[in-house]
Amino acid sequence: MKATCPKCGRALRVWEWRQDCPQCGINMIGYDLQNSLQRDADRAETEFAMVQPYIDRAKASYIGSKAAIGRIVCHLLPFGMLFLPLCVTERFSMQIVSVIRMIITLAEKELLLPELLGMPKQQLVLAGALAAGTVLSILMVLLHLGFTAGSCSEKGRRRLFTLDAIMLLIAGATVVCLHLFCKAVSDPGMTYSVGIGAFAALGSYAALTVYDIALARIGIPVQYTQTYIAGIPAEEFLQQQEAVAFS
Repeated sequence: MKATCPKCGRALRVWEWRQDCPQCGINMIGYDLQNSLQRDADRAETEFAMVQPYIDRAKASYIGSKAAIGRIVCHLLPFGMLFLPLCVTERFSMQIVSVIRMIITLAEKELLLPELLGMPKQQLVLAGALAAGTVLSILMVLLHLGFTAGSCSEKGRRRLFTLDAIMLLIAGATVVCLHLFCKAVSDPGMTYSVGIGAFAALGSYAALTVYDIALARIGIPVQYTQTYIAGIPAEEFLQQQEAVAFS
């Protein structure tokens, strides 16, 4: 696309690099500068006015009401379950924190790989599925916290409900894998069973889903910020622009 003079419209050649137009002589950089700056300012304010409603809805989704703030607290519940027993025996119980500590200790002593290779194939597959499910469950909570920003719009609520369903599915599958793993572990004189922490974690995901449904039915009030374009309320300015465009 060739550069042209803003006043006379003359196409500029590659070697015509001076500020003044060779034909009409005006300073092309300073020509109509004030109006150009005003148009740029109007364009920036228009873009901000279009984005501001999204910001207002995201803010309301998190702190728009006491119920919305309560949902943020619900996001912390699954993390609290990390400190509850996930697997119990007659002698001891295991939490995720203690399992992670044991894995780190084995890795430091270079015993982790031999331990994994020495496990029966069924236990190894279940252990891998259990680890993947646990990590995904935690990541889903963080993802849910991000998706909450759009919960004040219809599309955002649909996305959030879809995420709730996936989150419950992953959490439920993880509990099933834990149950099968406990049954597959063979330790003489000791029986492994699913601890209360696994069911409490699944319950926290269910509680978060129920909370989302309840908030969708109750609704969260959104306080929209009034924005201005060229000193005029954004709605009036955009209506004027549409009227000029159609006239």
